Amino acid sequence: TKGEFAFSQLLPEEGVNQETLLSAVFSPDAHSTQPLAKGMKTHPWYPEIPQYEVKNFQSHPGLGLCGTIRETGGREHFVAVGNMRFLKRYQMQISRSMRERVEEREMMGETVLLCGWDSLTHGLMSLVDTFRTDVKPMLDSLTKLGIKSVMITADHGQEIAHLTYAHGLNQIYERCLPEEKINKIKKMREGGKIVGMVGSLLDGSRILQESDVGMIIGAGTREINSAAVSFLGEKFSGLTALLHYSRKVSHLTKTVVGIGRFYNIAAPIFFFLGCLNPVSMAVASSATGFFVVVYPYLAQKNPCRSQEQTSRHIGGPVHSQGNPA
Repeated sequence: TKGEFAFSQLLPEEGVNQETLLSAVFSPDAHSTQPLAKGMKTHPWYPEIPQYEVKNFQSHPGLGLCGTIRETGGREHFVAVGNMRFLKRYQMQISRSMRERVEEREMMGETVLLCGWDSLTHGLMSLVDTFRTDVKPMLDSLTKLGIKSVMITADHGQEIAHLTYAHGLNQIYERCLPEEKINKIKKMREGGKIVGMVGSLLDGSRILQESDVGMIIGAGTREINSAAVSFLGEKFSGLTALLHYSRKVSHLTKTVVGIGRFYNIAAPIFFFLGCLNPVSMAVASSATGFFVVVYPYLAQKNPCRSQEQTSRHIGGPVHSQGNPA
């Protein structure tokens, strides 16, 4: 998915006014820059709903937001907006009917935010994400290259199961908080696997830097202090192009280095046999170094026209122990 959310449903508990519920949801989310907060602004009533001052605002990535709302009359109450796990942390009671509604919306692939105050959950808002159309071809290409695809997500398993490309994933870790994502990546690396993490700037530089190579989908608008993080552009096709390009460069570099080693061993023998003169030795040595330096530039000037053509160019799929998360 693109991480671009839009409003879907508002389901208040019986007896709860919709405007009151929306004010409680919108007020703390006005302090957030997360995609879900932006998605709430697509609600048709958003410009008309009063938003109150929020004190002691806290943001818990992967869980939710909370703070103390001060209404116009001076009344204050603590409000929590987030998933079920988050509201349980603050001892917000969740009715059976509300739990059933959450399961229903999640089974439809929607992201659900519960809202509670005064120790009770008063309703939920669900949002839908925008699907990408280039994920399935990308997963197919990675499989052909011998690379395993693993999803580490904060979403519920039922939200993932309906995705058409889910069967192309080797493994799925669901309901993961940022720290849990980092631990999963660490465990893979400790197991001797090379891990590439594909995410967005919203995933945070720490998660991306934990992998061997971090790759960001989207424009490079934020500075990342790591040489191991690459920007792939707006499409996943940039990932497969990057892999093909790196393998082409690696393959030729190994070939040229192998030729150079052979030359270093054979040249003195041919020289003493009278088959080479000093000028020929110098030219051959310079040519080896020249191709090592120049080939990456030539490969960049002639990018992959298609994944199939590139596979044929490099001699078919190359098996790897890589395991991008």
